[in-house]
Amino acid sequence: MTQPDFVPITISVAKFYRGEIPSKELRRPAEFKGSRRFRGRLFGSPGPDQGYILNIVEGYVEKLVLRPGESLADAVMALVVIGSKRASIFGRAPMKFDIDFALELLRLSQDVFGDFAGVRKKLLVGLAHDYVAQRELADLFNDDLLKLTPQGVAEHTEIWDEWLEEPPVLSA
Repeated sequence: MTQPDFVPITISVAKFYRGEIPSKELRRPAEFKGSRRFRGRLFGSPGPDQGYILNIVEGYVEKLVLRPGESLADAVMALVVIGSKRASIFGRAPMKFDIDFALELLRLSQDVFGDFAGVRKKLLVGLAHDYVAQRELADLFNDDLLKLTPQGVAEHTEIWDEWLEEPPVLSA
């Protein structure tokens, strides 16, 4: 509230209150402090503004090269799941590079043949409609692999070799 006109103002009086504001710690029940991120099977990967990845992935639909038996919805969901997990590891919102990484990891931008095509089909079938399978797909990848660049994942083919030796089984 301003000072009324009929009250005289002297120069010695401070115009603004300059008292010390006591600081107190906010206690919000849903706020995580430190590294209290729960890890384990099916816990997910929380991160800021993860829904934005749905806008980004729309630009990648025409780049997808799908085999017979793979649906567009399942492939898009795989990109969303892997891209969101990668972004959450860095503690940021999803970016174009997260989709590039997922595209390269699953080889969805190129036509695959042989055993890898069968493994990829097993990973993707029914993924769009099964939440547990989505979480299991995200749990297949460790943090060290997800921290690679899209070009770096193309050079590290050991994840594909592991899949060919022992294909991962999702609940879908």
